[in-house]
Amino acid sequence: MSSKPSISGLPHGMPNPDAIFQSWWPIIIALVGGLIYGLRQYFRGARCTSATKLVGKVAVITGGNGGIGKYIAEDFAKRGAKVYLACKDEKNGTEVANELKKKTGNDKIVCLKCDLASFKSVQSFTDAFKKKEENLHFLINNAGIMMHPQLTTEDKFEIHFQVNYLGHALLTHLLMATLKRSGPSRIVMTTAPAYQLAHIDLEDINWEQKEYNCAGLYAQSKLACVLFTKEFARRSKLE
Repeated sequence: MSSKPSISGLPHGMPNPDAIFQSWWPIIIALVGGLIYGLRQYFRGARCTSATKLVGKVAVITGGNGGIGKYIAEDFAKRGAKVYLACKDEKNGTEVANELKKKTGNDKIVCLKCDLASFKSVQSFTDAFKKKEENLHFLINNAGIMMHPQLTTEDKFEIHFQVNYLGHALLTHLLMATLKRSGPSRIVMTTAPAYQLAHIDLEDINWEQKEYNCAGLYAQSKLACVLFTKEFARRSKLE
C-alpha cells in the first residue's frame, strides 16, 4: 500500500508544508462559506425587519402592480394598511390587487387608473381618490420608465421626464393637502444611481436640440426627482 509522500530533511526551524496546508483548511472553508452566504443574502435582496403595524393607514403606490411597487404594496397590505395601486394598466392592476388580497388576507387593496404620461389622468386619479378617502398617510412615487423610444406626451414633454418626474410632482402637489391633514405622513420618491451622471438643461428640457439618448433622458429625469425631493423637504421644514 502506498503512503502519502512527505517532505523530510527540512532545515531546522522550517515548518512542515503539510502541517501549514492542513492548518489553513478551516480558514478556507470559513471564507468560502462566508462568500456563499453573502451572495445568497445579496441576491435575496434587502429585508425590512420592522414589525410596525399599519392598520388604519392609507397608502398610494404608483406602479404598484409590478416590480418594487408590488413588493411595497404586499408589505403594506400584510401590515394592515389600505393600499391604492395607481396604475396605467387598470386591468392588470386589478388582477394584481386581487392576487395580493388572496396572498395577504387583506381585502383593502384597490386599483385606480393613473397614467403619469397624462396630467389629465393624474388629475382624474386624485379626484377619484379624494372621493373615496379623507386621509392619506403614505405616498410612494415609485412608477417609472427607462429606455423608452422617442415620444412626446400629450402635454408636450419628453416621455421619461413626464412619467418619472413631472407626473409625480403633480401627483404630490394635488395630494399635499390630504397628506398634511392626515399627518404624520410620508412621501417617498424612488430614484436611481444614474442621476449622478446627469445634468438638466432648462433651455432644452425635451432634448429637441440634441441627439435622442434614452439613457441620458432617464438619468435627467431621476436627477429631477432628487432635486425636487430635496427642495420639497427644505420648504416643508420652513412651514
